[in-house]
Amino acid sequence: MSVYRLIAELMERLGRPVDILMLDPCRFRERIRREGLDKTP
Repeated sequence: MSVYRLIAELMERLGRPVDILMLDPCRFRERIRREGLDKTP
């Protein structure tokens, strides 16, 4: 499944916008893994 397909599926099921961040190419991936990212409503 492509990232775009995953985003579409999640948006459809959750009924709200979804962002997906690919950690491997991300320059601040270690900080995200260490500190996390809590965006719960």
